[in-house]
Amino acid sequence: MYLNSTLQDVFDKFKLPQAAQTLLASQWQDFLLPPNQLSFYAWVILFSGYQEGAYYPTHHFEAVINGLVKAIVDNGGEVIFNTEVVNFMLLGKTVTGVEAMDLITHQTDKFTADTVICNIDPKKAAKMIGYEKFSPTVRKKLNYEYSASNYMAYCVVKDIDLRDYGFGKWNTFHTGHQDLNEAFYQMYVSHDYSNPSFAITTPTLLTTEERDCPEDCQIIEFLTVADYSYFQELKTRDEKAYRQKKEEILNSILDVVEKQYIPNIRQHLVFKITGSPTTNERFCHCPHGNSYGSSLTPKNMGIGRLNHQTSLNNFYFCNASSGYPGFAPTFWTGALLYQRLSGDKILMGNG
Repeated sequence: MYLNSTLQDVFDKFKLPQAAQTLLASQWQDFLLPPNQLSFYAWVILFSGYQEGAYYPTHHFEAVINGLVKAIVDNGGEVIFNTEVVNFMLLGKTVTGVEAMDLITHQTDKFTADTVICNIDPKKAAKMIGYEKFSPTVRKKLNYEYSASNYMAYCVVKDIDLRDYGFGKWNTFHTGHQDLNEAFYQMYVSHDYSNPSFAITTPTLLTTEERDCPEDCQIIEFLTVADYSYFQELKTRDEKAYRQKKEEILNSILDVVEKQYIPNIRQHLVFKITGSPTTNERFCHCPHGNSYGSSLTPKNMGIGRLNHQTSLNNFYFCNASSGYPGFAPTFWTGALLYQRLSGDKILMGNG
């Protein structure tokens, strides 16, 4: 019934008080969309998942990645570093392999395979191949808008225990506006962060296992939304103004943190580094600095959502935009494609 509804549509239908709306949508950073744009279906998927429990890798995410690499190598596979796919090889309607460039030597090698699984952003891959090579149905599904980009601040505090200030094995979501639609608009459209809405996470408190951070230090991170076009233009036009804007946003967040959470956090900050949408694009190769692939609006979450099928032989998409974004959905998307291609069944739990 509500597949084509936004979260705001459902709030309005059931006449929820504004305070209840804000509470229920307070984790908007998980989607980087406000209630009046967010797919109700997408919200239900995540909210239902949280009801079953929240999980974090015992040995942090690095151990998960190392475990995946070990599984690949132990089973005869190879992970090739510093190498970027620059072209796809086609024979008629069949993808036979890729051309990849060594980013250090700039030499290009060809890799062929009976099955090519593409983790590159589908729109980017389709542009490399040529949109005309895909069927009209797939081309229509490729016509999605990207999700919003983000602003991140990674900070380290020393000689302070964040647990004394209410932080622990959970995330904290702060908003200065009761209306999250207005909060999003001010930051994303007006680029005004004077009253920011943001998420706080403390990864060093999520597990007691060994960590890289010194014993007398703890990590605290801040996340909010940011407009790629604005930051891209600012960086191109005036590098100094770009850096000042990033610093301005961090200071606005720290002002809130000092006022409402940790009165003297600036005195304990020993490291800070910020990232903008252009950082996201440069490091993660995310077109337009997108955070979650296609935007999680009702239009992109309906029956016509892109999936693994590409209309080309031996070629499959496996990406946030052809599955779903997030850590667990990344595994689901890959595992489901593996099952379809191999016929081998995998049992997947929440842990």
